[in-house]
Amino acid sequence: MRRLLALTLLAACTYNPPPKAHLEAGEGNRITVGDPLVLRFSEPICPATLEVRVWSGRKDLYDLEGGRVPWDRPILEGCTLGMSPCRAVADGDDHDPAVNPRAREVCGNGLDDNSDGRTDEQDCEACFFLDQDGDGVGVASEATPCKPAEEGAWTARRAGDCDDRNPDVHPGATEVCNGADDDCDATADEPGAEGCATYFLDHDGDGWGVEGREQCRCSAGSGYVGKARDCDDQDPGVHPEVDEACNGRDDDCDGIVDRSGCKACTATYLDLDGDGWGLSTDSKCLVEPEGHHTAVRGGDCDDQDAGAHPGAAEVCNGRDDDCDARTDEGHGLPGCVWFHEDADGDGYAGDASRCLCAPEAPFTAGEVAMTLDETRTLATLDVAPGALGPLAEPLVLEVTDRLADASGHPVGYSQVFDFQVMERQEAAVACREDAGELTPYDVTQGAFLFFAHFASPPSPIELNQQFFCDIAVNARTGRFVILCTDADPLPGAPLNTKDPAELKMDTGVEGFIFTLTGCLGQDESQGYVFEAEPFTLALTIGPITFALRDTVLSGRIGSDPGSGAAQWDGTMAVRELYMSVAGQETVYPASKANFQMAQVPQALIPDGMPRACDADPCSVVGGSCDLLTPWPVPEVCGAGE
Repeated sequence: MRRLLALTLLAACTYNPPPKAHLEAGEGNRITVGDPLVLRFSEPICPATLEVRVWSGRKDLYDLEGGRVPWDRPILEGCTLGMSPCRAVADGDDHDPAVNPRAREVCGNGLDDNSDGRTDEQDCEACFFLDQDGDGVGVASEATPCKPAEEGAWTARRAGDCDDRNPDVHPGATEVCNGADDDCDATADEPGAEGCATYFLDHDGDGWGVEGREQCRCSAGSGYVGKARDCDDQDPGVHPEVDEACNGRDDDCDGIVDRSGCKACTATYLDLDGDGWGLSTDSKCLVEPEGHHTAVRGGDCDDQDAGAHPGAAEVCNGRDDDCDARTDEGHGLPGCVWFHEDADGDGYAGDASRCLCAPEAPFTAGEVAMTLDETRTLATLDVAPGALGPLAEPLVLEVTDRLADASGHPVGYSQVFDFQVMERQEAAVACREDAGELTPYDVTQGAFLFFAHFASPPSPIELNQQFFCDIAVNARTGRFVILCTDADPLPGAPLNTKDPAELKMDTGVEGFIFTLTGCLGQDESQGYVFEAEPFTLALTIGPITFALRDTVLSGRIGSDPGSGAAQWDGTMAVRELYMSVAGQETVYPASKANFQMAQVPQALIPDGMPRACDADPCSVVGGSCDLLTPWPVPEVCGAGE
């Protein structure tokens, strides 16, 4: 049985010494961009006292005896459960990519290069950059490193020039309409540049725009035109160059509807979804509605969806709800995520932020959010892309307990972990043709324990998922089948246990079985990777039903470094989460979680555990049983497999 979990903050709690933390991450403490960091504690923690910070650098630079902060610069701070949100340390100058929390302080340039709030501090590094065009801003690269003293053209005290052959091009220069990036912000000829002209938004593509929706641009570009006076920018058949028709509307935008003498009829549009808005491309001039031609307003962009039409509220769902030819646009929409401005593209957040459906330049630096499970032993940090600066840089996670004794003296201590955020490798995983000359996949099959801690803000669902799973593989093609049976902790065991000895199969009416299939492959290092085909996991607990729709498991096959037991590690990505409580239905946006399947020792395999090639595994449980079709899967469970 699955139980919904809620975060409960305690008014007070004490312990001495504080619990020890363990960082659960991939090989070498690397996580993939967009995946969470998971901290597991040896015993329940006090939420309001736990603080997390992220620094650039490596933990081997930490001076435990001196008590000083040794790392380069903080990247994230103020991350405290129940007290305050995680807060990115702002880029000191978000218009200069050479200024960011990981930069070195350069002496004498009057800049706070490393964004620590100080300028040209005592231990700064004197540096002169190559400045061939003499504009006062140099370039920094491996081929032209800075020098400790002026020498030849190495005269600039700051770097960031994107064209060192042109003195008019450098950070802070005036952007001009010339096809070049004059101010070195990685964008050429942006709106408002010197020499720009006024262009008007033309939503319906009829060559006429709308006054009041103009921009000063270097060129029209996509969606803008040089003429205004369109009086209906949702209908390409309405603009000043159209002949007026007798249809109950002002076709030529002269302020007059249907000149005298015409027969009274009304332009009526096809409206299949009944939302009152029709297709502009399908209209009739009617005295009375006819069939599905019932709408007197055109401009519907999806006549199969009553929730999509001009004037509808835009939400984060990957669709154009308000029919303005844009998807998920706007700030503060339902389901949005906060992104910080990174105007100079150096990977570090500035002060400004917006709640957007997806990164939108210059708001591309994501945020970090921390949640705690019901047992108070598992903290999850959801790291959005761009939240911790550039990828693959060495980082330090500092976990501090801020408990104090009656005298106010701290009794907690810091624990530190090295980690990195790596780029996602989208390895194409496809099953092979069954060819005898191919080397068979050498992977362990049999009983595994699946574990994932799944949370999907803003939904209220947060749960631990444990299943006893049996894996069968066609070693020649790489096709695999996994059959999973619901598991529950034994009385007195932690809700988030990953110990098979503390779990039992749920074979009652709330127990269930689900199945999935997919393919094995190999990455560039010849390691085994896997990807399952999308499946839906649906659960019902009393009046509550929820479904993880189009769930995809993918990742890497390895082994536990301690025991050597086989282990499948990866990401569980869910397209959307459906929830129904007493008939009230809600759909939440995509989410993901890390998961692990660890090999179960023979002695701990539950009696009667269903297997991936059993003819009738459903007889084991009293609840739902979702099998693949056909079952058993012939390619994996056929003769000789």
